[in-house]
Amino acid sequence: MTTLKLTLDWQEATSDLPPELQEQKTQNLYTALRQLPDLERVERCPDPDVPVGSMGEKWLPSTLQTVLQTEVIPGSIGGIVNAIRQRLPGTPVSFEIEVENRKGRSRRISMNGVRPEDFDETLRKLKEAAKELADE
Repeated sequence: MTTLKLTLDWQEATSDLPPELQEQKTQNLYTALRQLPDLERVERCPDPDVPVGSMGEKWLPSTLQTVLQTEVIPGSIGGIVNAIRQRLPGTPVSFEIEVENRKGRSRRISMNGVRPEDFDETLRKLKEAAKELADE
């Protein structure tokens, strides 16, 4: 079964929160996702907007906040959405999926700032797109 790489980022939506609270929310979601049975792995990722080798990469605590990445089968995305709803209520999230097709080529699709009330529809569309890309 094809897995896809899913990146979750809610940094923009929580940028006004103190770093300690952002870290707590990130830890809570990370722990919840690690308990889901269908996820192959969950990782914390550096902030993609901080340039590699910059002072921010080395010194700013935000470089490891609010970005999580996992590998998941498309049918298991619902568990991730439920974890987000419980741990980050009312928080818009940016989703990015990366799928490798039959020819070994990787393709990405992003949806930025998705509001919680739009999660189900957005993820339905992402799953459909991932299936199409995998079948290319």
